[in-house]
Amino acid sequence: MKLLIIYDDKSKENAQKLFDALHKEKNASINASMIEIFYIPKKIKDADVFFETLHCATHFVAFYSEMSDSFFYAAGVAAEGKKQFFCFSTENTKMNPFFFKKTKVYNNFDEILELCKKQLDEYPKKEAIKKAKAELLKQGVAVTKESFISAVQTGNIEWCQLFLNADFSVNTQDIKGVPLLCLAARAAKIESIEFLLKNNSDVNLCSADRGNTAIVDAALGKQSGIIALLLAHNANPNIKNKDGQTALIISVGLSDAAAVGYLLKAGADVDSTDSLGVSARKYAAMFKNETILALLEKYKK
Repeated sequence: MKLLIIYDDKSKENAQKLFDALHKEKNASINASMIEIFYIPKKIKDADVFFETLHCATHFVAFYSEMSDSFFYAAGVAAEGKKQFFCFSTENTKMNPFFFKKTKVYNNFDEILELCKKQLDEYPKKEAIKKAKAELLKQGVAVTKESFISAVQTGNIEWCQLFLNADFSVNTQDIKGVPLLCLAARAAKIESIEFLLKNNSDVNLCSADRGNTAIVDAALGKQSGIIALLLAHNANPNIKNKDGQTALIISVGLSDAAAVGYLLKAGADVDSTDSLGVSARKYAAMFKNETILALLEKYKK
């Protein structure tokens, strides 16, 4: 970011005051190279120098006591480049009402100072978002929620990272209300799950379609490795889906001994019942799976 403070003959004091105030800021995102102060006379004498100075700026603060050729020139450069242009003036300054129809003129110095601080703070993030979106488009990827979901489901971590950099949420949900973590579990993409968890995805977020958490989806897919990973990130093994099933009940029903072992070790409730009133313990007894029955005995409370 390059903030350019411009002023005329009668506005130097306020312009210098803003320049000095910003340089005293302790915020690490504000440094001397970001802020310039530039005097502009009433009449433009050296257009090349004037334009070159303005062209390098990304944001403008114009201190003006009156309208002038140079003022309109600076405003025109800002408008052409779609750059932020803020104005500060005294209460008595007469401004063109048409020109400022969509531009706020600030009369309070503290207000313009806080505005500049905010712009300087926010600019790095905005630029990072812009850069990430541009890179996605360069790679032929639409900057949409659907594309992010596809990247997660296919395990394309490079694209997943670009979507996060582009300010997409790690807890994004598809049209059916299924969170990314659940979609990754259903696709058995452990690399995507690792990425999402690393970036603070909500490990216990339920899907709207089945009421599943990611660990329940992993249990349905007999993905014991994913179950272990989710448990290591504090997944709750006792959350039920819409059928009242926990990951343990599902894993017992599918005879997934490895998953059952991980879940029991994490404190899964063997006596929690599903919508049919049957618990994991009862299912294990019904199916007579000796390995699972032994695990239940081992972790018996």
